[in-house]
Amino acid sequence: MLLAVLLAVAWWSSRRARRASAAVGTVAGTPTEGPGAAVLGRLLPLLPFTTVLVALVLPLAAVIYLVTTSVWSAAEQAVLRRPQAVPTNTGADRR
Repeated sequence: MLLAVLLAVAWWSSRRARRASAAVGTVAGTPTEGPGAAVLGRLLPLLPFTTVLVALVLPLAAVIYLVTTSVWSAAEQAVLRRPQAVPTNTGADRR
């Protein structure tokens, strides 16, 4: 069950990283041009899945820790990076 939760969080993080890199045109803040950029572009979205592989060989207490921190980090990202509503100026606030 814990591995399924970790896998779901890894999938969500990977999907979010792919969307962000496609929207901005960069991979983790680096330009998509230059040596190794193509490899980095393919490798970076797969990194969250390494947590699942590591959890397969760790004791249960460490897996519980990984699940807790992964879910907490994903929730933090979802809250802190959500789209903000742009306030519209209707002219009623003018003095």
